[in-house]
Amino acid sequence: MAAEELFVSLYLDADVERVIAKALRRRGCTCYAADEVGMKRGSDEAQLEYAARMGYALVTYNVEHFAPLHVRYLQKGWEHSGVVLIPKRWGASEVLRRLLNLLDAVTADEMRNNVKWLSDFA
Repeated sequence: MAAEELFVSLYLDADVERVIAKALRRRGCTCYAADEVGMKRGSDEAQLEYAARMGYALVTYNVEHFAPLHVRYLQKGWEHSGVVLIPKRWGASEVLRRLLNLLDAVTADEMRNNVKWLSDFA
């Protein structure tokens, strides 16, 4: 397994605070926010497609749209690099702490084509 398959790279959709991406990068993580890559106004489908194409797990508060979108991807046999669902509005520091816990516990291979709930990484 190549090193790049070990570490999860993250893509924060437009609802997740950009400051989190900056804080993760300061800690050596690969992470981009939607507005940093010109995707702030993209549809949910475009967001997941972009993340999949780039090899990033998508992080979102938008549970009601991305949980079914993940299922649709699986049903169609499409691949993605994972979806991290944030079940409620926590402050940026709480989201950051939990994302760091996730990054410590999950490899990119384990994330691929899966959904992880950030609430599981307290």
